[in-house]
Amino acid sequence: MKNLRVREAVTGWVAHSRRRVLSWFQDALFRRLLHNAGWLLSGTVVATALTLGSTVIKARVLGPPLFGVLAVITAYVAVVERLATFQPWPALIKYGAEALERQRPDEFMGLVKVSILLDFVGAVFAMALAVLGALALAGRWGWDSRVSGMAAVLGTGIFFNLSGTPTGVLRLLDRFRMFTAQTVLSAAFGLAGATAVYVAGGGIWGFVIVTLVSGIAGNLFLLGAGLLALRQRGLLPHWRGPVTAWRPFLRFSGWSYATAAFNIPIRQLDIILVSALTSYETTGIYKIIKQVCALLAGVADPLYQAVYPQFAAMVANQQDRKAARYAVRVGVIVTVAVGPAALVLAALSPWWLSLLFGRAFAIGWLALSVFLIITALSMSCVAIHPLFTALGYVKESAIVLLVANGVYLVCAWWLTSAAGLLGLAVAYGVQSVLVVGLKVAYMYRDRPGRARSRVPVAEMRA
Repeated sequence: MKNLRVREAVTGWVAHSRRRVLSWFQDALFRRLLHNAGWLLSGTVVATALTLGSTVIKARVLGPPLFGVLAVITAYVAVVERLATFQPWPALIKYGAEALERQRPDEFMGLVKVSILLDFVGAVFAMALAVLGALALAGRWGWDSRVSGMAAVLGTGIFFNLSGTPTGVLRLLDRFRMFTAQTVLSAAFGLAGATAVYVAGGGIWGFVIVTLVSGIAGNLFLLGAGLLALRQRGLLPHWRGPVTAWRPFLRFSGWSYATAAFNIPIRQLDIILVSALTSYETTGIYKIIKQVCALLAGVADPLYQAVYPQFAAMVANQQDRKAARYAVRVGVIVTVAVGPAALVLAALSPWWLSLLFGRAFAIGWLALSVFLIITALSMSCVAIHPLFTALGYVKESAIVLLVANGVYLVCAWWLTSAAGLLGLAVAYGVQSVLVVGLKVAYMYRDRPGRARSRVPVAEMRA
């Protein structure tokens, strides 16, 4: 009798949960979110397959040591680019959503002009810093003149990184198909270039040139797509509109820049850290681990990109609770999509690592498995991050990343020195828990009925 009651209770709970999940898909706004995410995901899946193909070619042609050198060069340029360029697109979405909601195209185009200026100034400064810094590093960190020269050449591509403004425009105007096209075309170009280098018997310099050209082409494509979206929406004639509300825009962009800068340790600096503490061979293996973990992020990132503009619009309309409910829904969907994939990839990693990349890379299967599990758990909380930014916690976001990544650097240095890539995986897990935990704590503290610390909507309209 007791077992019967338990079965009935479980059956009832399952039926109720099923009805509740199905009811989500009757919400037009939620279906639109999935539609936009679907376009991004389709492009990500194809691009990931193409990128994996080019990575296989590079790894087999270069081997772990030279592949590690290429990874370090790429990471160096990415660190400088992230450190020296502004991040205006979150502010453009945040304040641009406000302007468009109030039917103020002149105000919106004024924000676009400020955003473009920030993009251009940051690109010029970052390019100069990358080139001069690479030449200055000759003879240091184990870099010879050849490595420094390759880093300098790759750094010149930063000049064309004017993608911040078109990224904000395309996301805000629901032009997610453009991101799909750009992602696929860039990955296809990269694979074609890697194949050409392989057929021609080229070496690491060939792969550097391919990386440079594909990055430039992708940025120029986004710039053209952004201009096209503004024209189709009828916003370009308002280009001469006055620049208003630029102070809060710059303040928000400043904190967005700080957030991106504080996120460098977990995004790009880890490659350089591994190369400093271990060897180029281990660095090459870790680069493969990051590429594989990016497969999981490729499932979660489209939802992140699609949901942030909707969160911004909900917050602009004082619908904070609704945004929070959507965040929970996104978390459930990501968990269902990512969890099984992570387990399968981890379980079969000793086999497919050797098959695709060679036995020299397969020795990292255990570290890869740990990274995959931690990445899957982290991705299930992905909706917390765009919700946190949309709610106006841009200053708090920078503080959270400063604390979490400061702890990460200490743990990564100590644990990687002691346990190699397994230690680095543990440090990554600590960082993920800290970021999610601190953001949830901030939002819980400012729940209805308590004093709020986030940027109020009224300030955005000042």
